[in-house]
Parts: sequence; structure tokens; C-alpha cells
Amino acid sequence: MNEQPIKIAILDSVPKFHWRDDNGVTDGQKFVDLLAPENVNAKFDIFYVSEYEFPDIIESYDGYLLTGSPVSVHDNYDWIKMLSEFVGQADNKNKPIVGVCFGHQLIAEYFGGVVGNNEKGWMIGSFPLEIKKKFPWMKNKLDTTDLRSEERRVGKECRSRWSPYH
Repeated sequence: MNEQPIKIAILDSVPKFHWRDDNGVTDGQKFVDLLAPENVNAKFDIFYVSEYEFPDIIESYDGYLLTGSPVSVHDNYDWIKMLSEFVGQADNKNKPIVGVCFGHQLIAEYFGGVVGNNEKGWMIGSFPLEIKKKFPWMKNKLDTTDLRSEERRVGKECRSRWSPYH
């Protein structure tokens, strides 16, 4: 378990009209429920970016987690543009950023990656991912891990100083 106090901002990208889909439990809350038991000293704040809620001061948080979303990174919503700009600002402040599904697609596009439809159509599965750089916070020193994948993919390699997966 993490012994150091840490503040994580969860940037929930699910538009409000979808919240009823999971009995009103937001994706941000699901991540808090998942991560809090393993990080008892962590404080999690949820920002509903699809509702234009963003942290006021980037330095107020040790890191950021971007959730998935039923919308596409290619959809023309102002909040998506704002979130992409926020990713750049957080990166400029050397803040770690983790993206899940929509979140990793947005991060990939920001750093020059290309997100597109999978030529093979809808695929759901687990695929091996090579870990080339080990960080002290990684409990298990694995060489590979499984990555769950769905329809969209990152079609062009994208590198960031924070990623152990390149």
C-alpha cells in the first residue's frame, strides 16, 4: 500500500445523461471505489469534465486519471478540446497522467498518436503489453502485462516521459 499522502484528481468524461446507465454511480466514483482501498493515504477528487468541471490549479494534485466515456475523442464537444488542453498543461507541469479507454485515446492524440477504428471491426480481448521501464512505485516487477482492448486502437506509436509501456 502507498504510505505517502497523495492527491489524485479523477477527470470523469461521462456526460451526465449517461449516469443513469449504472444506477447513478459515476465512472469517477467507480475509480475511487477501486483505488481507495489500496491507497488509504490518498485523497481523490472527482471533476466532471464533460460538465465543464476542471481543477482550478494543476499543481493542487499529484496526478490525474482520465476515465472512459461513451463519446469519441473525435466528437466535436468543447469539453473534449478543453480536456486535451488540460492534458498539455498538466504535462507541462510534469504531472503524471493516466488514461483509461477514452482517456488514453485523448492522451495519445494529444501527444501525436492517431486513434481510429480497428480494421478488423469490433474486438474485445486481452493482449500482451511489454513493459520496458520499471518505476519504483511498481509493486510487481513484470516484463509484460495484459491490456484489455476494444474497438478503437492507437494506430501510431505515442511516447511520453511518464509511460513505462514504450
